[in-house]
Amino acid sequence: MGLVAAEMTMLAVSVLQPPAAAASGPRVAAPGSTVFGKSHSGMQNHPVHHHTLCTGADFRYTSQPGSNHSGAELAGADFTGANLAGSTSADADFSHACFIEAYLAGASFKGCDLTGADFTDANLIGANLAGSDLTGADFTDAVLDGIDLAGTNIEGTIGLNKS
Repeated sequence: MGLVAAEMTMLAVSVLQPPAAAASGPRVAAPGSTVFGKSHSGMQNHPVHHHTLCTGADFRYTSQPGSNHSGAELAGADFTGANLAGSTSADADFSHACFIEAYLAGASFKGCDLTGADFTDANLIGANLAGSDLTGADFTDAVLDGIDLAGTNIEGTIGLNKS
């Protein structure tokens, strides 16, 4: 009795891991991925920040200047490389959202929940963060000229000095 070779198609399915498991993996490989019609083949081995998981809505590399996200529930959303210049987001939930390399000049996040958000390499020139909760947010290498931090909670932030 012989074996017969048959053509097979394999389907790989990715399942989101629970936060503890996802945090243990230091890098993401997404060669040839497409986000909103834009190829991001350069995303191979893109570093994932240890405290921000960005498992929510995907707004990477979108252009939304002057947009309004007031009152929105966008916890864990990924705004990596997005343009939100001059946008308004009063009293919105952006906890654990990614704003890595985002352009946020003149944006207003007044009264927002930004706990654990990642602003690494973001441009926040003239942004209004007044009354927001920034507990544990990461501002490593962010441009922070002229930002309004009145009444903010900056406990445990990285790269931010309220003075």
